[in-house]
Amino acid sequence: MEVTDEDEAQRWRRRAADATALVSQTRAALRATVEGRYYNPRRFLPHNRRHKTFDGYREVIDALERVAHQTASLTRTLYQWPQDETGTDRDGFLRDYADLLEALADITDRFSAIDEEHLTDQAEELCEAAKTAQDKRARLVERTEDTSLPLGDPSRPYGILLAEATRLTEEAQHSCDSLRHATASSSTASGGGSDS
Repeated sequence: MEVTDEDEAQRWRRRAADATALVSQTRAALRATVEGRYYNPRRFLPHNRRHKTFDGYREVIDALERVAHQTASLTRTLYQWPQDETGTDRDGFLRDYADLLEALADITDRFSAIDEEHLTDQAEELCEAAKTAQDKRARLVERTEDTSLPLGDPSRPYGILLAEATRLTEEAQHSCDSLRHATASSSTASGGGSDS
């Protein structure tokens, strides 16, 4: 069976829609967790005073929701790519864009593997991955500015994709920073250390 560009585009649009649904499920789970804390007698024990608020998690979920919407927008832009676009500048742009998307996928994979037992270390690793994505975006922009690609033409995809790249990397960075802040706040609230 041959996979067409239309099939691939449809899969990407479906993934973006699924990500939005997952964010909604995550938001509902967080809401249930927050409500459940009020009925859990363990909250009165000294070692269970962490996470007095879940603001950091809410910020991360909000940022991930924005990323899901931006990914859907990016997918639409790529799907509407003009079939007559060719050339070495275009090829270089797409290669650099693919490198950026790979770095952003790494961040997404890391978010999907978050484990509260290792949250502080994972938050630092996520922030390092976000820095890598920022570097790849900067390289994409720098190289693109040295080409003859029509960045200011709204009927062409290049400027739109650069704007989406900026939004996605900023949201990834914000998500990582929010998680790191939440872990730092949690560590401070629980006395600063782990109980081993």
